[in-house]
Amino acid sequence: MGDALEDPEAMKRRVENRVQRKSRDILESKKGSVNPMAVSFRDFDALDSHIWLEFYTRPTDKDVELIGSIFRSWFVLGRLGGFNAMNMQLTSSAPNAPLSYSQEKAKEAQEIGDTFFHNIGDVEFQDNWARLWVDLGTSDPVSLDMLINTLANLSSDHVGIKQLVFGGKNLGDWDEDLITEEAGYRSYKI
Repeated sequence: MGDALEDPEAMKRRVENRVQRKSRDILESKKGSVNPMAVSFRDFDALDSHIWLEFYTRPTDKDVELIGSIFRSWFVLGRLGGFNAMNMQLTSSAPNAPLSYSQEKAKEAQEIGDTFFHNIGDVEFQDNWARLWVDLGTSDPVSLDMLINTLANLSSDHVGIKQLVFGGKNLGDWDEDLITEEAGYRSYKI
């Protein structure tokens, strides 16, 4: 801030410049789709399957970063055991009841068994498709609910997702031999 505290006009100019620079981001309209994302399961094996995304248009580099960040964050939460339906104490509390967390219940849930993701591949993109391979290990289906909710919001606000498919082989026009950026292949390292 420097001397701006002593000079109100300088502060005003700085604020106006910042608002002008940031206005594109602040005033940016939604770029997603008004159509709800279709969700389906095709021979989904939680220990060895692909998750597929079909977009209405080819994702931009910014979209690729955002989508990759979502999957990376989802994996980190799963790897740390965050998706444990046996220990959903706050979710299962009565509406309008005071929130509380019991260490005893948490210990009981942990004794029943750990819920960890095992592995995940990189997010790969070809034209208007993306995929990634997953081994969800011992995690609960709550992890899939969280991912579906997140991608549904991403679809409506940022990049329209036509469909989300769990499982299946070679959906769309996926070409296993297409592995160069020049040919239209991109990936996001998890």
